Amino acid sequence: MKVAILESEPGVKGPTRFAFNLRQGFQELGHQCQVVSFTKSGKTRKSWGTPQPGGRWWGDTPDLVVKTKDLVAALDSFDFVVLPEIRVLAHDKAATKLGEKLGQPVLPEYVDALRRTKTRWTTALHGTPYLQKEIPYVAALLESPSRAQAFVTTRDNPEKDANDYFSSINWVRTRLPYLSRYNIEDPIPTGDVVGVTGRFVYNKGQPLAAVSGAFLPSNITMEIWGACSIGLGPSPTYLVYEQLKEHFNAIGVRHAKLNMEKVGQPGFDMDGNVITPYLWDLQIPNGPAIRYLGNYHDPVVVNSRFRVHLNLTAGNFSSGHCEFTTMEALEAGAMCVTPRHLSDSEFKMNIIDYYDKSPTQAKIVEPDGIVLAKRIAESVKESLAIPDAERFEIAKHNRQLLRALNSPKVTAQAMIDSAFSA
Repeated sequence: MKVAILESEPGVKGPTRFAFNLRQGFQELGHQCQVVSFTKSGKTRKSWGTPQPGGRWWGDTPDLVVKTKDLVAALDSFDFVVLPEIRVLAHDKAATKLGEKLGQPVLPEYVDALRRTKTRWTTALHGTPYLQKEIPYVAALLESPSRAQAFVTTRDNPEKDANDYFSSINWVRTRLPYLSRYNIEDPIPTGDVVGVTGRFVYNKGQPLAAVSGAFLPSNITMEIWGACSIGLGPSPTYLVYEQLKEHFNAIGVRHAKLNMEKVGQPGFDMDGNVITPYLWDLQIPNGPAIRYLGNYHDPVVVNSRFRVHLNLTAGNFSSGHCEFTTMEALEAGAMCVTPRHLSDSEFKMNIIDYYDKSPTQAKIVEPDGIVLAKRIAESVKESLAIPDAERFEIAKHNRQLLRALNSPKVTAQAMIDSAFSA
């Protein structure tokens, strides 16, 4: 078959990685497969293929980019279409905003195209709890005459989500597609680095991880990697940097690009403006180093540095499956500290039962936040203490399972089954 994976908004997020990994799965099954996107001009965006500030970029370029007005015709030229996630937040918000401006309902372009295409299509759920108010166009999608009779889920119990749709849908269950890049016997990291990856936002847990890092031994370096969106207010990366300095007397530098003419004005000092997510380095007195290292493109390179990987994604943001960030660390050979709601009993990892979500920015260094941070640090220390020989056996076990359980072609076959067999 000719398969199109319709990635409407490539960006630093799980569904985009799902799309690009799934492409290989279809190809391994013998199908022609392209990641397809669209723009008004039909031209590739500059943010595709080149790392950018914030989270609205992706390191790879879609195989095919068409004009929005030609999207239906493009989809009709394929035998099968996959929408990586049942919603596209950026497009949904844009359509809602435009509808309010025009005073009449407007459908997102991807929804309109999937309602009009003659090609059979299916879609998938990820770890998000899909609340009714957050999926305003699912009802319109479900009216498409060419949709599959079943959809795919990569997590547990979508029928229990708080919306009017999922309980009546037939679900084909599968796992996230993972592209293995390590050999089973490849060496593991043996340095003294604890790492965190993913976007730098509170519901992904990076700020809490930074505070937890302050309670690690002095020989440890805590590295926090991930894009941070740029808004109108202070960057979360700046707020955490200031909290570490104020609460722990951390000493260091924020690597800002300075306009010396503005230094001394409100919001401008030697640490730079408060909005841009500049990289920074801090040293806790008699404690560890903590570093914010920003965007990354190749997770293999980043995770090859970590003895321990820490995932603190909140349960009300994602649950029911093992995230890509954790799988990348498992394969690299890091010992993974992971909350129960994002664990997988098949893999060997340090599962923590006491963590559900991060405190807010205001509370992260208050007594309850500090108690939680210390407890997380103790779990990290437990993983740091595991001997290298034992960690190597754990890594080999996890690498073998990733190949068997999270093979992209297994996920691709589930997509096909949802559309043509369910």
